[in-house]
Amino acid sequence: MILILILIQLAAAVLLLAPPTNAQQDLQCSAAQDDKEGQVKCILQRVEKETLKFRDEIERAYGLRCNEETLARCRSSNFNDCKSIFPNRQCMKDVLDCGGDCGALLDKTTSSVYIPSAEGDYTETACYTLLAEEYMRTKYEEDEDFWDTYEVKPPWTYFGARNGLFRRLPAIARDKCGSYDFDPRVRPWFVAASSGPKDVVIVLDVSGSMMNSPGRMDLAKEAAIKVVNTLTISDRVAVIVFSETANATQLLAGEDAVVLTDKDTTLIIATDENKKLLEEAIKQISSDKGETNFYAGFQKAFEALNNTDEEDPERISGCNAAILFLTDGKSNVGPDTDEVLDLINDSIQQLAIDTKIFTFSLGIDADQNVTKKIACSTNGIWTHIEDLNGDLVGAMASYYKLYALGLGYNEEFTAWVELYEFVSSKKMGTTNSAPVFDRSVDPPLFLGVVASDIHLEDLNKVFGQNATSSEMLNRFIQLSTAQCPRIDLSESQLDALRGENATCGKSNSATQIIAAECLLPGDLKDNLWNNTNNTDMEGKEYNVCCEIGSNSPSETCSLSPDPLHPFPVWAIIVIVLAVLGSLLLMICLFLVYRKFHRPKPPALPNDSSSCSLEPTDHYDYVYVVAPPGKLGFLIGDANHGTPIHMVKDSSPMADKIRVGDKLVAVDDQDVRNMTTFEVAELLTDKSENLSRKLTLIRPPPLTLIRPPAPGDSISEAVTEDYDYVKAIGDFSVSDAGGTMGSQRIYIDV
Repeated sequence: MILILILIQLAAAVLLLAPPTNAQQDLQCSAAQDDKEGQVKCILQRVEKETLKFRDEIERAYGLRCNEETLARCRSSNFNDCKSIFPNRQCMKDVLDCGGDCGALLDKTTSSVYIPSAEGDYTETACYTLLAEEYMRTKYEEDEDFWDTYEVKPPWTYFGARNGLFRRLPAIARDKCGSYDFDPRVRPWFVAASSGPKDVVIVLDVSGSMMNSPGRMDLAKEAAIKVVNTLTISDRVAVIVFSETANATQLLAGEDAVVLTDKDTTLIIATDENKKLLEEAIKQISSDKGETNFYAGFQKAFEALNNTDEEDPERISGCNAAILFLTDGKSNVGPDTDEVLDLINDSIQQLAIDTKIFTFSLGIDADQNVTKKIACSTNGIWTHIEDLNGDLVGAMASYYKLYALGLGYNEEFTAWVELYEFVSSKKMGTTNSAPVFDRSVDPPLFLGVVASDIHLEDLNKVFGQNATSSEMLNRFIQLSTAQCPRIDLSESQLDALRGENATCGKSNSATQIIAAECLLPGDLKDNLWNNTNNTDMEGKEYNVCCEIGSNSPSETCSLSPDPLHPFPVWAIIVIVLAVLGSLLLMICLFLVYRKFHRPKPPALPNDSSSCSLEPTDHYDYVYVVAPPGKLGFLIGDANHGTPIHMVKDSSPMADKIRVGDKLVAVDDQDVRNMTTFEVAELLTDKSENLSRKLTLIRPPPLTLIRPPAPGDSISEAVTEDYDYVKAIGDFSVSDAGGTMGSQRIYIDV
């Protein structure tokens, strides 16, 4: 009897500790309706739980990918999202915004498959993911019951494979067949789940060598922008630029701008808005003439990480930190290599979070020994990129693969993303996703990402609050950083990622992270699809809207404009043409105005000893392109423009400008209110540019008013405008009528 009582108590304890079933959790969420915060938490937990169950199903299916039964079942059983007609299409309302009493053609009994390219073999992936279709169908049916309580449609469920194949349920036709512009691997939900929360600091060399090699600086900025765009709200980011010294990006509070500063800086949350501001700041980066100081770059990077942690601990993920360090040269000023390594090691210990450094050596002259040593000292990865044949953008953006590999040891990890626009519905929403691995091998092999969508309008209904509010954004940020995955890889596993020429020599062999291929029937690739009855839509737009009760596309229903696309395409074209026409009309009116309202030169001073010409309207604007370097002409005192005082015979501008022209703009920057010295300084600052656009006002040909009088220090005649006196050096003119000119300075530019 005692034994029976003990067993009953143990069973009760197990039941209490066991996670709730779907039905139990649904009841818990319903019971929490009076507690809004509790209900929100319950619903989001339910979504996370369902995501992990779907992940387990895909992983189970992958283990059966080579079975004969799997391959036999796959034959003629898949539905292409472009070529195939789905067997049980029905017109479902409130899925897409098709307007009026219209709905969208979906098939909730089957899944559709998107192939990312006409090239390549996706047979194996299509076959093993087909095994999960039954689970996806059952899940959708159960979700219908739950979400019907809130009068919203259940989430769509889908899987994005590492090779780009995309399977989803309900099935829906692609809106434009023949296009391959969708790639699940760059979508926010995929990136978030494949790397986890992290703090990323991008460090770019902007020393003189980056300027001396054409295209390097632009390539570095393109790579940095690509990295920024792979981040999500679970990440924090900063960009550092260095030569002899270093500057870092800083978000200006309340000014909607990111700037580079030498002051203390912090990482910023990678929201969509912040990423756009950061991208604009990166585009403004330029190289300088400085030397290369590795120490300065790393010191600024660790300052940013430390400042973020100290000033606002919630703004740092506290998980993993990655420093992406790019250089095209060698450190030739500042502390030596040992001091750089000491700085890195001491700073990492102070941070107390897992920090890895990824170094990238660009070009043949770039340091390869020190940068490799730095990466190896932090269990990071060093990569050498050739100038002509290398892929810097791809190399820097692939740093996340190390984190994806490590996530295989974290079985409870899921990710949430900031609200974004869904590809199919064009509506806003969020996604919960989880990475999928083959966990039968060590290290686990990354296979792809599973995910479920929730529309914004559904969130508003369920939560009873605006899902775009800062409160909801903070909720998703907290959810996305709540789990800190452990990244613990052996040296052999790291060397497998590093590649043959970049290993750190700490292991005797590199673990091969390669999936074993299945032996597939030779004709299976050509017999994947259940039907190809929709091939006549190749290259055409497909209308997924329908009339309720119908199972075919409607001629009267079509996708209505959404907040991000307020007008149909034809309306946008009309508006664009109208705007262009208005601009053209305005330009024509401006030119007519300019023809009859040319700017007049300044009036001559009253001078009784000289004759004066009447001002004329026939002044012209002249636009010339100046080469780099010295221009070989002298500019005089500024007066609503800087006059050209003398043009040397050796000047590269001798055939483009003439004495008497007035310089009024440099590269479209107005200089009419600048002093002579300010104009000269501006031209000097731009002297290394490949070109400089000069805008000048040109008066009529110079007219002799009187010959030089005895005692004048003027070398040539006084002309129509006394500013246009062609003389060398300081001068003064005195005659019976008084002083015509006083001390004036001319600068050789």
